[in-house]
Amino acid sequence: MDSQMTFVEFLVTFEGRITRRVFWRQFVLPLGVIWLVTLYIEAVFQSSGFGLGGVEMRSGASSFFYLLAPWPIVAVSVKRLHDRNKSGTLMWLVLVPVIGWIWYLVEVGFLDGTHGPNFFGADPLERQPPG
Repeated sequence: MDSQMTFVEFLVTFEGRITRRVFWRQFVLPLGVIWLVTLYIEAVFQSSGFGLGGVEMRSGASSFFYLLAPWPIVAVSVKRLHDRNKSGTLMWLVLVPVIGWIWYLVEVGFLDGTHGPNFFGADPLERQPPG
């Protein structure tokens, strides 16, 4: 994460750039762990027979996750697109079945960012002089 970017800015805003390493280590990995914990909570509630009159009730964990996750996913992905010197509006391409997700994974997850400053800000890998 950029040294000037707070955790809230990282998850909520659409400005700035982040590196692939930050994307994978500080976003995808924790999001995956949260998702797995959510699935586990759902499985525990369903296997415990939690329900009323034969109607199974959900714990709300997955609903809570799916309600809150889209905004940070888009915000962080836009920052990765900015690092590639591309507009965040390209996120709409994920709506194209299969090909859109393949493009997204390659573009955001595997390709290196623009070296040096670009239209969206300074290079997050450049070391800022102290002071």
